Amino acid sequence: MTSTEQRIPAASRPLTDGVLIETDVLCDFLVARNSCLRKVLGLYPCYTTVINASELFAIGKDDAERNAMMALLSGIRVLGLHPKYALKIGEIARNNRARGMKERDAIVIGTAIASRLPIVTEAWAEKYKGYGGVRVVSQSEMTNTRVNVQI
Repeated sequence: MTSTEQRIPAASRPLTDGVLIETDVLCDFLVARNSCLRKVLGLYPCYTTVINASELFAIGKDDAERNAMMALLSGIRVLGLHPKYALKIGEIARNNRARGMKERDAIVIGTAIASRLPIVTEAWAEKYKGYGGVRVVSQSEMTNTRVNVQI
């Protein structure tokens, strides 16, 4: 981490490093013409986790749906469970166990924090903001944000 990055809080950094796309946004892209992901894909490097990709494939009913999911994920980098994430995931899970955080959420949040990526979600925006420590951007915020504005 550079000295500049240390001085700029994560919530104030621009999204030029990319964004982590949650499962709800991936699903929305597959069914809605006006999904915010269409805009996001053109603006920022997009990532998701192996957990999100697995959840997506779990709901695929047939080969046509799975092929659409594969096409979508071909434009997004899927982050696996690298050992560098384990420390942050464990910390997040431990610190939020009393709040009822599930391991699935700890994996997604921990991966986002370790990768210094904000999470784009609508369904889990308030829940994730409540845990703290991770920058969360709702779909509606992404849709209403101009290209040159830091969010």
